[in-house]
Amino acid sequence: MTKEKEAPVTKIFDMAEMTVQEAVIAFDAISALAQLNMPAKTAYWIARNAKELQKESKLFTETRDELIKKYGEENEQKQIFVNPMIDKKNTEGVVEKDKDGNPIKIENPNYLAFQNEINEVLEQNISVRYSPIPIAAFEKVELKPAQIQALLFMLGD
Repeated sequence: MTKEKEAPVTKIFDMAEMTVQEAVIAFDAISALAQLNMPAKTAYWIARNAKELQKESKLFTETRDELIKKYGEENEQKQIFVNPMIDKKNTEGVVEKDKDGNPIKIENPNYLAFQNEINEVLEQNISVRYSPIPIAAFEKVELKPAQIQALLFMLGD
């Protein structure tokens, strides 16, 4: 009986340059991957990398939530949203209606400002610490192409 040899991890840590958006996508991909069965050693390195990516994802989520509070409005359920369209109001603050009596909708300037700021955050370049993992470590794990693409920076030979 021969014991299967797992592919070794070659470096403890490396740094990857990426955008905040790429880090958030990578965290989503590695979180899904972390739910799959795999050898313990591979699972360990996946968990380490997930922890590093989680820091960036959490920071982005906190920033996004602050922008939602800044630009959003509370609805009847006490939830804050930034709606892309709002009711058009006249100078007296009365909602204008079309010929059928429906409120006329216009682009929400707060939504546009929110989108501009959130896009600026997503486009920021950051450095993320990670442990390279040999692609051979995933021989028995089914990966989707989107997962591989999002995690390509941490996969080695």
